[in-house]
Amino acid sequence: VTGTNRLVFTLFCIMICVGVYKLTIKPPVLIHKIFSLLGETSYSIYLLHPIVLISFNVVFDYMEIRGVLFPKEWRVIMSIVITVVLSYFVYFLFEKRLIKIGNKLITT
Repeated sequence: VTGTNRLVFTLFCIMICVGVYKLTIKPPVLIHKIFSLLGETSYSIYLLHPIVLISFNVVFDYMEIRGVLFPKEWRVIMSIVITVVLSYFVYFLFEKRLIKIGNKLITT
């Protein structure tokens, strides 16, 4: 995206972010928890999604050669689910601990 399109896209992104930030309604607890979890694990999702996607493509391509066929939608759905689950574990097993260690190093 370049030129005017990039400027318009950036403006829309900023407007959406400000609009959501200024939103005064409270979402239902379940929706709040889901979005909080996605927000906390977003960096892990960002880092893990290409690894999971490539791994799934390799596995599904191998299975396809062997005659086991899965719809393309299954690849996407399964890779999204596995990415979110892995990211959840990476966040709680590694990131939270490392954040605590980093905070201790900063305060001492």
